Formats: sequence, C-alpha cells, structure tokens
Amino acid sequence: RSLFKKGMRNFRVVNVGGWANAVLTAINEAAGMYPEPSSVKITSLFFDSASKCSSLPSWMDFSISTTLSKLRQLTNVPRILLQLDACSICQDAELYCINPTEQGFGQSEPKADVFRNFIQQQYGPLIQEAHKAFPATVEFVIPFQNERASPRVLLEELIVRYIQPLRAEGRKFYIEGTSYPFWTSTLQVFAPFDTSAVISSLSLASELSLDGFVVAETGWPQACPLNENRRPATLQNMCRYWDNTLQEVEKLVEAAGSSLLVYHWKMGPANDGSCGESTWGLFTNNGTFVCDP
Repeated sequence: RSLFKKGMRNFRVVNVGGWANAVLTAINEAAGMYPEPSSVKITSLFFDSASKCSSLPSWMDFSISTTLSKLRQLTNVPRILLQLDACSICQDAELYCINPTEQGFGQSEPKADVFRNFIQQQYGPLIQEAHKAFPATVEFVIPFQNERASPRVLLEELIVRYIQPLRAEGRKFYIEGTSYPFWTSTLQVFAPFDTSAVISSLSLASELSLDGFVVAETGWPQACPLNENRRPATLQNMCRYWDNTLQEVEKLVEAAGSSLLVYHWKMGPANDGSCGESTWGLFTNNGTFVCDP
C-alpha cells in the first residue's frame, strides 16, 4: 500500500518462491482500492516445475497451469504482462541460466550453440503453447537484452515464424532488456538513466512491428560492499538516479505511450545477491521511502 500511496501502479514480480504469491495478493488488494489502472509483469521461469526438474522442490511450481491460476487471481489488475524466459532455472538442465532476463537468447554465453538451437527449434513452439493457454489480454515479453545476447537475425526469424501470426490473432508482444549505468557506464562518479539506449530499443521494436519495449530493471544501489569497484553506491546517488529516471521516463512515455514500460530495481531491501542486504530497495521493511527528505 505504501507503493500505491506513492503513485506506483506498474509492478514487476520475479516469480520465485512463496513470497511472490503474497506480493501478487497484496498488489491485487491495493489495486482494488485505487481508481487508476495498474499492471503486473511476471516472469515465467521457463514454466519449470518439479515434474520437469527433479532438483526443484514441489513449492517451486512455475508450470503453465499454476502460472495461469496465479494470474486469474489478479481480478483488480487490468493489464498483465508475462515474460517468456528462454532458459531454465533448473541447475541440472542443459538450458540452465542464472538470469533469464539478461541472458536473452544466450548468444553471449559459453553454450551459445545450445541456446541457439533451442531458440530456432523449440522456443517458438513454447510461445505457441503459452498463447493457447493464456487469455488474449495477457501481453507477452521476449527477453532480448541486446543484439549481442539476441542477434537480430534470430529475433527476426522468430518473429516471422511465430510471433507475427500470433499478433495477427490479437496477442501483444514486446522485447525487453535491463539498463544499469551503475554497472556499465564509463562515467566515474554518477551516470544518468540511459535515455538514448531506450530510444534505440523502442525504434528496433517498431522496425520489427512489435508492440514496444520494456526496461525490465534499472536502478542504483545506496551501498555495494560486495562490488566496491563500481561508481559510488551512496544514498545520494540512489535518489539522484531515481529522480533522473522519473524525469526521463516521463518524457519518453509522453512520446511512446503504452509501448514503453520501465521497472525500477527494486522496491524492498532484501539481498538480491549483487550488493548485499538493504542496498537496492527504495523502501524499508516498514514502508518508509528512503528518498524522502
């Protein structure tokens, strides 16, 4: 509710663990209390489950049927987006990856040939299966990241063979990537939101006759003891980046409309493994906004 009070209406939920179910319930309840429309984007996690991966516990069920059941409970959320991951969280799987969002089509990975074969032969049928299972109003998001991870030739082949026929039936499709100047910029002290890269990605989506582009994650940590050799991770820089992102995204959305969504990483203080506990979250556990004066 603290997020809704701050005006936030669009949420990306990484569909891992039982906490995600509680988060989705909380979003749905809060959405019913405010008149402005809200949206939820959820990761598919390759639709993995214990039946496909013996190392997964039974509660880590991301099958199509379970995901569909979760989304049906979002009765107060009119817009739902589903990220169709192209690699598996199952550590025993040949298609295992650590981060499905940033891996894209896996062409910058050591097993690029394995992932290329999957993209060319099996990813399209997986998209078709999801299309048959989920309501036409659910919008599909393809992890793209950049043209190193997902070469344009592979993306174009996928679009021609599988995506455009489904778009003709009314399904919306987006490509997505993350944007972290904190990790990638050559600037030493502070780097602003990368507006030019987002404009370029929006142009690519338009050229490919897709419905838009999603910035799956962007943000700046207030501390990063696990990776101290980056730009300064301070509360001042975190809040400065947040303010800059809001300003830049507002201008972009004025031009792009619903063809652009940008998600800030992240809202809560839990450790995501990259910088440590209480480093990325804009809110504390008690709902306090860390950038309030």
